[in-house]
Amino acid sequence: MNKIKSLIISFPMVISPILQAGEIKVIEFYNSNLNHYFVTNPIEAASIDNGAAGPGWTRTGQYFYGSDVPADGYFPVCRFYTMGANSHFYTAQESECNYLKSLNSGNQLGVDYWTYEGIAFYAKIPQGETCPANEKKVYRLYNNLGNQGDSNHRYTTDQTTVNIMKSKGWILEGTAICGATTPAPLPPTEEQINKLIDSAVENIKIWLRSPSSMQVIGEPSWRISSTDPTKGTISIEFDAQNGFGALIRNRALCGIEYDERGYWKNEITSQLSLCFIY
Repeated sequence: MNKIKSLIISFPMVISPILQAGEIKVIEFYNSNLNHYFVTNPIEAASIDNGAAGPGWTRTGQYFYGSDVPADGYFPVCRFYTMGANSHFYTAQESECNYLKSLNSGNQLGVDYWTYEGIAFYAKIPQGETCPANEKKVYRLYNNLGNQGDSNHRYTTDQTTVNIMKSKGWILEGTAICGATTPAPLPPTEEQINKLIDSAVENIKIWLRSPSSMQVIGEPSWRISSTDPTKGTISIEFDAQNGFGALIRNRALCGIEYDERGYWKNEITSQLSLCFIY
């Protein structure tokens, strides 16, 4: 059985005003000869499909999404390998990662060591047992065979799978990380942003005493939420006349959202665009 080798990969990112996650699909495999599970990135997955890791490895059909670059709200997931069980272990807990490193300060490769292979990907971590919006819990299960030199862990977002594995004697170790099960929306393009800004300006005018007096000051700014990639805001500074005809400087914060059809639009509440003028 060949050791599954670690591959460092980098996918292109869409540039935006805040650091965005570079989406990566984390794909699960099962080996019927070993009764082991393993998760990895698409590049390594392709090599496993071609037999690079030896016989017996097949895709289970389960996967989740992380990031292949550091991003707001994401934490590095450490990857370890042991020759003894021919098994991998992943953790986003810094204390857990450092502890395993401390057990093998020389980072040796051998049957009695957990060898640090680097950062597999980046993921959000649960607060208590709660994951951010649009993310699911990625449960970690353990086969409880470490004393037999055959330890293995499984990572899954599926509760039915958790129940099945527990019925087979696997131990649920809790929520390891958080992972999306559908691709995250891409940030809006420059053309989309310009349309959203134009729409926001028209919506702001609805609330003004003198809409025709509105003058946008400088360049409006925008950002996508670091906790919910389907939400964002546009900030607009403007002058407009009040009820006495005086020109007053104002600011407005307008919500934008990604809908199920794959479009960015101005956020709507009770048939009115959600903009706060202050």
